[in-house]
Amino acid sequence: MMYNTNNWIISHSKNVLIVPVVLSVLVFLLLVLFQPFEYRSNSLHRIISDALLSAFLVFFAMGLTRLSFSFLFENKLLNVFSLILNEVVKAFFDIILFLIFSFLINIIFASFDTINYSVWLLLSLKYILIFELIFIPLSIFLNYYFYHYSFVNRDGKPRIQHGIADQYTNIQEQKLILGAIDKEKQLEILPDCLVMVKSCDNYVKVFYKEHGTVVSGLLRNTICNIIDIVSEYPYIIQCHRSYLINVNEVSKVKGNTRGYQLVIKGVLDTVPVSRSKIARFREALNK
Repeated sequence: MMYNTNNWIISHSKNVLIVPVVLSVLVFLLLVLFQPFEYRSNSLHRIISDALLSAFLVFFAMGLTRLSFSFLFENKLLNVFSLILNEVVKAFFDIILFLIFSFLINIIFASFDTINYSVWLLLSLKYILIFELIFIPLSIFLNYYFYHYSFVNRDGKPRIQHGIADQYTNIQEQKLILGAIDKEKQLEILPDCLVMVKSCDNYVKVFYKEHGTVVSGLLRNTICNIIDIVSEYPYIIQCHRSYLINVNEVSKVKGNTRGYQLVIKGVLDTVPVSRSKIARFREALNK
């Protein structure tokens, strides 16, 4: 069983695809209502069909780009500048994919019998570049507006949420203080940055994210003490007597109801889920 085919990927994809949906609808409305460029010379049936095809290509190209980026570069955007740069890079890939898909469709339907390649390319680039002047700032606005207000309560206070939208917010969470029993060492970690805790005899190995990279630290402590510290965070659960995990960092689930094996982002170990912990794990995963 693959984790990325379960509920997490469904909800994750819905967030990522909001911008492609909005912008593809916008493309359709602009082409039909305003009939720019050479559209005015076409029949209404031709205008609507071309507008639908263009909107579909926009959605497909933008959706593919954003889904790819979200899984490859999740949590890499830390400020407004990186957000803008990210949208510009996405727009570049949008253009490339749109041209590829459009070219293939024209080949399939023999459209190049009536128009040569250079004319098609110039017209396509003209349409795309004009629309991108609207799309890039609108995409940045939609990303910021949607993610910002999705992660703020009605009273204006930030609420704890986890996933792709965290990269666009400045939510301040109280740090977890994970200390050694002998008090010689302690780690201060944001709850979202805690990836996994592994019991190692009289020690625990703590895996956490630091500047986007998973690192680890060894503390003389027990996993039971760590469980008490993280008990208020429902996404951090004990899946095995020797493992504590952040379910948001699970990238793949293998196995069946008799036993799961988890792949955690940035961690080489495969983490087991005890049979007695399966129900709790599935409940946390589906939240």
